[in-house]
Amino acid sequence: MKYNIRKRPTNKPIFRMGRAWISKGVKAKISRKEIGEAIQRHRACDWGEVSESMRNSNYFAIDVPADHPHSIWSIYRSDGIEFWIVTLHSRRSTTICLPEEYR
Repeated sequence: MKYNIRKRPTNKPIFRMGRAWISKGVKAKISRKEIGEAIQRHRACDWGEVSESMRNSNYFAIDVPADHPHSIWSIYRSDGIEFWIVTLHSRRSTTICLPEEYR
């Protein structure tokens, strides 16, 4: 399957995220405003500090049918605190958590 890895971030949501689950650690350490901004960036294909390989994997995940196991990952920082946003391949839910909280 061909997919376009030259896509650019946009201001529009590109994919469904499903229900957002925010961890206790993120709620305690990251402001609601920054969480909201990160979610908007995530949905618009601005995945923060992910590697080029992960970025390409994210684009692939958007282009394949939802029954394939490809999640979409973002990595952001707020005042030096790293947090992740992970949308499951089913697009039914998204987890926003600190790296040490991810399971």
